[in-house]
Amino acid sequence: MAPHTGDPELRQVTAPPEIGAMTYRMIWHPRLDGDPAQNWLRTAVRSVTAALPGVPVSRGSGR
Repeated sequence: MAPHTGDPELRQVTAPPEIGAMTYRMIWHPRLDGDPAQNWLRTAVRSVTAALPGVPVSRGSGR
């Protein structure tokens, strides 16, 4: 069973090594740079993902 789903029909499997690592990025329209809610959300996402094992932290602007 895949964690957190409660569905016994759903399985979580390890991806084959030839897939390699994936890079995830946050992007947004420049007009949202100063939006307090968007800034809060981006900060929250960075905090949560920084705590995950094996997740490199990007120091870029995010765009």
